[in-house]
Amino acid sequence: MGQNPTKILVVTGKKNRVKEFDFSRKKLFLGVGTIFAVLLSIFSVAVFLTTQVLYHDQLEKLQENNDELVSVLDEFSQNIVDLDTEMSSLNEKDRALRAYMDLPLVDSDIQKVGIGGTRSTKMASMDLLVPDYSAQPSVLNFDINKLKREIELEKISLQEISERINRNADFFKHVPSIIPVQTGYVSSSYGYRSDPFTKRRKFHKGIDIVAREGTPIYATGDGVIKYARYFGGFGKSLKIDHGYGYSSIYAHLSKYFVKSGEKVTRGQIIGEVGNTGRSSGSHLHYEVRVRNKPTNPFDYFMQDNL
Repeated sequence: MGQNPTKILVVTGKKNRVKEFDFSRKKLFLGVGTIFAVLLSIFSVAVFLTTQVLYHDQLEKLQENNDELVSVLDEFSQNIVDLDTEMSSLNEKDRALRAYMDLPLVDSDIQKVGIGGTRSTKMASMDLLVPDYSAQPSVLNFDINKLKREIELEKISLQEISERINRNADFFKHVPSIIPVQTGYVSSSYGYRSDPFTKRRKFHKGIDIVAREGTPIYATGDGVIKYARYFGGFGKSLKIDHGYGYSSIYAHLSKYFVKSGEKVTRGQIIGEVGNTGRSSGSHLHYEVRVRNKPTNPFDYFMQDNL
């Protein structure tokens, strides 16, 4: 038994013509389903395109934030490198101070203070946030912890040095420990060299600092002038007795402003560079002696401008 068709009447025109369309239920449902499917497809495409636009905008914002983060981390990383360089310089000065004050050097293993251990994993998950960056956050975190430990160790070391200085303040004022001239350059070091006059190998008991005639010469430590006079090949020269077994000699001066028996203090101007005595040019011959035995003056300098 057939199904009754569904009829749709359409009236058109001025003459009210009637057109009749017959649809079975099956065709009607199929038509409605097709229209619904088309509308659903259009809606899905619209949602997809809108989502893509919003995602693209969000992605651009994330990329901008990522670029800014990389720039900040780059600057941060460079600051850590600079601080590490400064820390190395402080460590060198720490070693020099300890040698100067007869304190034991800090053992290299202690100085590393456990730096060789595993890196912190607390920030490891953040590494994926900056995939194009060479120094990841966990690496920076490790470097910061390393510097913190080194700084704490340096504080302890400086405290020990400070306590030693306070206990021996008078001794350290007298040790000849500054460079005797502020300008010039070292032309001949302590040790064996070719004598400029005889060309023979000879032991040089001090250092020669070339400087213009008239350049001020400073006492390198507190003490008493042992002599200030013309002294053979040394020409115009003077000697300071610093006590504690230390003495210093300054030779080839053009002038001296002190006399025997006079007390002087570190940094006081005691003469001027010259070319007197057995000299091949304007310079200062400077010696440091311990119990009258020559030692290398560079072992006592606490400055590094020469």
